[in-house]
Formats: sequence, structure tokens, C-alpha cells
Amino acid sequence: MSAITETLYHQFHQELEHFILSKVKDKAIAKDVLQDVFIKIHLHLHTIKDSSKLKAWIFQLTRNTIVDYYRKHKSMDDVADLQSDIIESNLPSEQGLESCITPFIAQLPLKYQEALTLTDINGLSQTQLAAQLNISYAAAKSRVQRARQKLKTIFTDCCHIHTDSYGNVLSYEKVGCKNECG
Repeated sequence: MSAITETLYHQFHQELEHFILSKVKDKAIAKDVLQDVFIKIHLHLHTIKDSSKLKAWIFQLTRNTIVDYYRKHKSMDDVADLQSDIIESNLPSEQGLESCITPFIAQLPLKYQEALTLTDINGLSQTQLAAQLNISYAAAKSRVQRARQKLKTIFTDCCHIHTDSYGNVLSYEKVGCKNECG
């Protein structure tokens, strides 16, 4: 373990362990997830370009690691519930962007609103979306991708979004937002 990772461990491990334990409800599993978090921190710390965003990045990485744990060990319903719970958690990271999604989706044409709501919010697969809308899988996939691209354009017109090298949102700054968010 590098000296930087060790310093981060001493600084954050208790807070992260409490957060993880509140989500997985098993101390042994929480310790395993925490270990995975610090392995990821150690391996990807070099990707942080703005050290003022470090804590937000660590908590986003922790949330993603918890979701990964549930994906491997639980049903998809549990994963969807956990993702909602994690998003709603009062974490010491940049908050508010999640609460903006609905007003932004509402700005999209109806067919794109429907595609994003059913897949990205309600958790339908693109195959299930195709069946529900009675369209081909290719059409459903294309519609979801177009909707995501249009949503991204709306977001980037409103906010300057800071991401890590994996595309995970670390923070944002409103620059021209008409929506009342965060």
C-alpha cells in the first residue's frame, strides 16, 4: 500500500465502514466491501485531477462498489432498491444532481422520456422496453441511446460536470440552468 493510500485509509476508513455497514447490514461483508474500495482507490487514485474533489470521488467509488456487491450477490430488485437508497443517502459529497434528472427528462420529446423512464429509472432492460412498446430491440436500443445523448446535451448546456476517468460524476457547477435543482 502506498503512503497516500495508507493516509486516505486512516482518514476515511471509519466513515466509509459505517456507511457501507448501513447498506449491507453485515460487518464481515462491510469489511470486505471496504477492502475492495481501498483496492480501487489505490489502483485509480492517479486518475484524480482535482484533489478538492477527492472525498466526493471516494464516496462515489464506495457507492459503486456497494452496488457491485449487490449485483453479484442479490436479486436485481434489491439492486434497484439499493441504488435508490444510496442516491437518497445524505452523504458528504456533491448532492443535488440526481434531483435534477426528472425535470431534464421532462424536456425531452415524449418517446425519449418514456424510453429513459422505463429503462434507466424503472430498470427495464432494452429487450423488455422493446416488448412493452412493441418495437424491435434495435429500435429500443437506438431510442434509449438517443435519449441519453439528448439528456447529456441538456445537462451539459446547464451544468459543467466533473467526471472521473470512468465517466462517474464527481461534482457539477450550474452555468445556465433553468431548472431549480441542487
